[in-house]
Amino acid sequence: MYAGCNSKVNVSGKVSFQDGTPVTIGKVNFEDDQHTYFGMIQSDGQYSVGGLRDGDGIPPGKYRVCVTGVITDEPTPKQLVAEKWTDSKKSGLEYDVKKSMVVDIEVERNPNP
Repeated sequence: MYAGCNSKVNVSGKVSFQDGTPVTIGKVNFEDDQHTYFGMIQSDGQYSVGGLRDGDGIPPGKYRVCVTGVITDEPTPKQLVAEKWTDSKKSGLEYDVKKSMVVDIEVERNPNP
């Protein structure tokens, strides 16, 4: 049983590539059928998910997760993360969030950034 309607839980963690190198830019999305909650990836790979503000927590529930790692300060934006991880329906990442938790995520690099 989940906590009350207005309660939120903290979800945070680190995003890294398979070789252990942190993903240094982008965001992590936790999505249900009605909402998307996100956390911006920091330069050390850390993120904290929120609704209205980065890190303000999310309601307990079941979520599909995806990761983007886009460099946008170049003439053509570059996706650093392999395409599979950028779509919550294809990533295979699903979490039942019942209480605050740490979710570390390992992704593959985009072979053609």
